[in-house]
Amino acid sequence: MFLDYDGTISEIVNQPEKAFMTSEMRAAVRRVASLYPTAIISGRSREKVYDFVKLPELYYAGSHGLDIVAPTVGGEGNESNGDESNGGSVRQREMHQPAPWAPAVMDDVFRRASTGIETIPGATVDHNKFCVSVHYRNCENREDWTRVKELVESIVSTDPERLKQAEGRKVFEVKPRVAWDKGKALSYLLGQLNLETQKENKEILSLYFGDDHTDEDAFDELKNLPNESGCGVIVSSVPKPSYAKFSVKDPAEVLVFLNKIADLAETGVTKKLNTKSTVT
Repeated sequence: MFLDYDGTISEIVNQPEKAFMTSEMRAAVRRVASLYPTAIISGRSREKVYDFVKLPELYYAGSHGLDIVAPTVGGEGNESNGDESNGGSVRQREMHQPAPWAPAVMDDVFRRASTGIETIPGATVDHNKFCVSVHYRNCENREDWTRVKELVESIVSTDPERLKQAEGRKVFEVKPRVAWDKGKALSYLLGQLNLETQKENKEILSLYFGDDHTDEDAFDELKNLPNESGCGVIVSSVPKPSYAKFSVKDPAEVLVFLNKIADLAETGVTKKLNTKSTVT
């Protein structure tokens, strides 16, 4: 199970720092994670998204998959989240960072973007460690949206060999110029989960829920998996072109689905998958 965060398991809000998930959603994600390997793939830094989700048993791919960690209960790791709800110290093991040089570069991008938005009412900027997000959701005038776009373009133009621009829902982003996205992160995790035999025998179905343009890369990866072993689900209240095969309207319907898929596994209708020994 692969899940985006904002707009998928939490509501879209005007202030990104207040995009809290409900206790019901957290309980549902925890149920699914106890039955199947479960990952959050988010544009936020993995530290930020963990602070919202607070489930150390998950895999986290932050900064659009540029920073991937695996949970290791009671083992050696690089970072301790100290979640006591699971009965002890839980450490996250770094798995993959395709652009380890990016955080230092993004520090400078963040400073320049923060200065640039000072004269753009409603614009905000987030430092997501391996990328920088400049939001225009709260800008009232279309002219200010354009100014945000021009600011991001000007920053990228000063270092085009290392930087590239991307766009999401009411946000422009500066990313490292590497061939990596949410879809590549999803494929990497599937490879690490050692599921090839099950996929060949059509025993595994990988699902990804997401609501944003950046999630299309993950939908496309799943669409192209052999034996129809992957399926994308777009979270959207309106019809729109997508590589996803199915859709749900909002996070409330994602919650219903997660609980139902957990019900099926817990009652033996579908097979569980050992989530503690899958990472190679």
